[in-house]
Amino acid sequence: MPQDNIQIDTNTCCRVCVEFCRTTMPAEQVDQLKAGQIVPLEAFADDYVELWADGRPVARGRLVVVEGKIAVRVQESFVA
Repeated sequence: MPQDNIQIDTNTCCRVCVEFCRTTMPAEQVDQLKAGQIVPLEAFADDYVELWADGRPVARGRLVVVEGKIAVRVQESFVA
């Protein structure tokens, strides 16, 4: 995680993504993916997720369900 806080231009909109896990698989296996297949991940349901804005990590937290929708409860912010 970043050592220094990140400055955000608050006069613009930015794309925010949530990343909770990455995995590596052979290209041949990716090429053969079909609807309904399960891709195993090395993550647990209560692991931290990272929030990224414009390609930079800005916070981390945990997934929660609010009124039936997935959300992120921020545990740590890297924004100044």
